[in-house]
Amino acid sequence: MKTFSTLLTTTALLNHQPARAGTLALMTCLSLGFGLNLHAQSGSAQSGSAQSGNAQAANAQALASPPAVTRSSATPANSADSERDALAIAALRALISAPPERAVPLLEKTLRNSTHSERVKERALFVLGQMESEQAVAVIATFAQSTTSKDLRQHAIRSLGINGSVTGVRALTALFPKLNADDKTQVIQALLIADAKPELLALAKANPNDSAGEAAVNALAAIGAKTELRALSDSGIQPKNLIQAYAISGDLESLLKVVRTEKNVDTQGDAIRSIGIIDSKAATEALLALYRELSSQTAKHNVLDALMIQNRADALLTLYRSGKSTQEKAHILKVLGRLDSDAALDAIDAALEGKTP
Repeated sequence: MKTFSTLLTTTALLNHQPARAGTLALMTCLSLGFGLNLHAQSGSAQSGSAQSGNAQAANAQALASPPAVTRSSATPANSADSERDALAIAALRALISAPPERAVPLLEKTLRNSTHSERVKERALFVLGQMESEQAVAVIATFAQSTTSKDLRQHAIRSLGINGSVTGVRALTALFPKLNADDKTQVIQALLIADAKPELLALAKANPNDSAGEAAVNALAAIGAKTELRALSDSGIQPKNLIQAYAISGDLESLLKVVRTEKNVDTQGDAIRSIGIIDSKAATEALLALYRELSSQTAKHNVLDALMIQNRADALLTLYRSGKSTQEKAHILKVLGRLDSDAALDAIDAALEGKTP
């Protein structure tokens, strides 16, 4: 299970990139099957987020690039084959601007030609995916079902997602029940690229207890589908299975609902700490209100952890100044000590001198 820092890094990307780039970046985490480890050390989570941002952005760029840049085991072994591939790829590149009715038959012929390398066929699939043509979508979908190559099948699925048309989305949903678990996950990632919220919602509802359903929920979170995620909750999916998605999508209202209605202490704690990854003034104010509202010491400690995740030394100092017991203040100071901030150090220095920061 990936650590909470992975989730923090992903959320940071979503908050600072356009939706399309953010969606592609999320694919990196979803393909790894990340999960929450909300008991991880939050200080290391924050530093992990800062150090990983560039790498995640690079992943997003790689996902958006044509497949020809990838060198696989199918790369020609000798110079003659390499030159043949280079010429074929140049020809395919020229077809991008050709009329679909002329280009699609040539691209389909390329896919059927057993002498062409996978590298060439990957480029053909990429070009087909760029075309606003139902015929192109049909060719990709047929190839995805017929090819025996796992890599090419997944390239075909991805090309349908990049196409993003109504026909392309319909082809993906038709493919889904015919595929194995790995390829189903690829379909969900393709639907994520296509921003196909209704289809992802339907798959999440139909597969509530398997990896495909979990991937569909994560995909909905990645594209900020708050309405669809709330619909999943209304359909009977347990809140504990939606907390991660609420956090990624920034759905503060749903997380607060879980905190205030959930009877299970662990689930409530996960929801409180998940509020910490929502980087907003409203989330900080909600955490301060929860600290005063909740009577359980465990719940209060979870609130402090969430504020630490947000790196909000100012909010922690507010709670420190209003603390009613030495034990309470001592715990808040302990949390402040985990933050790398001047305000935290000033508070610790004042406490050592018996003063109030």
